[in-house]
Amino acid sequence: MSALMTAAKAHFSELLDGDLQCLEVPEWKIAGQPAKIYYRPYMTVADKGELIALYNEGKHYEMMVLSLIFSARDETGTRLLTKSDKFELMKSVHADVIEDIFTRMALFSVDDDGEAAKK
Repeated sequence: MSALMTAAKAHFSELLDGDLQCLEVPEWKIAGQPAKIYYRPYMTVADKGELIALYNEGKHYEMMVLSLIFSARDETGTRLLTKSDKFELMKSVHADVIEDIFTRMALFSVDDDGEAAKK
């Protein structure tokens, strides 16, 4: 492995070893308290590419749902959702809540031309 590849992988590993961020979802109650979603504001090139492709196809809410699936963790860093949850999230969850979570996670933005861009 080249020194450049080693440095690139080490950098990403350091980011993933960092602290989780947390946001509360007041609309979703667990034991009477707002649900907490932990996440890191980083993702792999493959995951981000999948999201941007969906966005560019006009599948914005599907992209937001997949972003939640890729990012949502518990306090230990364990994923809370899998791709098999996508159908239920798309059909049984309020779109405004998904949009709010996606916006607050700020995993990537959209430029002035409507193209998805990296953060």
